[in-house]
Amino acid sequence: MESLLKAMPSMSTILSLYASLSGLSMLFRTLFRTIFNEMVPRRIRDLIAKNLSDFFATCFSSDFTFIVEDRWQAVENETFRAVAVYLPTKVGPSTKSLLLGTNDTSNIVAPPKLRLPVDAKVVDFFQGMRFEWTLCENEAETHYHSHKKYFQLKCKNNYREQVTLSGLLNFIDGLWSSCGEERIIIFTSNYKEKLDPALLRPGRMDVHIYMGHCTPAAFKKLALTYLGIKEHALFKCVEDLIQRTVITPAEVAQHLIMKSDEPQAALGSLIEFIIMKDTEMVEKNGVKTMSKRL
Repeated sequence: MESLLKAMPSMSTILSLYASLSGLSMLFRTLFRTIFNEMVPRRIRDLIAKNLSDFFATCFSSDFTFIVEDRWQAVENETFRAVAVYLPTKVGPSTKSLLLGTNDTSNIVAPPKLRLPVDAKVVDFFQGMRFEWTLCENEAETHYHSHKKYFQLKCKNNYREQVTLSGLLNFIDGLWSSCGEERIIIFTSNYKEKLDPALLRPGRMDVHIYMGHCTPAAFKKLALTYLGIKEHALFKCVEDLIQRTVITPAEVAQHLIMKSDEPQAALGSLIEFIIMKDTEMVEKNGVKTMSKRL
């Protein structure tokens, strides 16, 4: 036993070895981090970090996250704008900062507007359910927009259905009961076949009208309405693009109305948008997009 104790290293030797191993471990971590940051592009690093975060969140968390991006199919997402207006009215102790400002140059004493800064959190409650909103921002994947903003809506996984279908049905029924008679509520969707039958049943949606994609004839009517012109040198280019790319009249109108006093610029912007949308669909599907007519 005595010989065994003599053969054991002293406490100072053990501590020295532990310190050496800790130093080597730290050195390797620092070296790996430096090499990783130098050799791997930032976008790929962010993607790896996001995927790892999503993986561990899925495995060890009972939460579900809804994502509301600032753009939807290459145009502004109206849902994102609605959330941006709604959340400042729900700020509480969980919100640590707010943006304050106004763009009303005609009235310098106008009440300032509130907006959420990036990474700000808002906790909201609805029918006893807790929801956490966070405004996030990261680098966009396309060169058309340098940054992408989006809201994260977190809730318990068992609240998912209540947030989506049940919440929408209750909202619609509430509108009908509060509006009285002779009211028309119009809903639009690009994917009717994906909607729940409970939403489409008579009593909620009584009349279904297929509007179709934009055609050259519809484009000319929109150009006359928003630009006040019947002919233009760029009409032929727009019509050719519309015939081979799926685009809605609302998307066309959005680009025409933004520059209604400059037909040349408005049509040029529309052409760039259609080409961009066609390119994105080709990259996503690997095939040329073609209009689907019913």
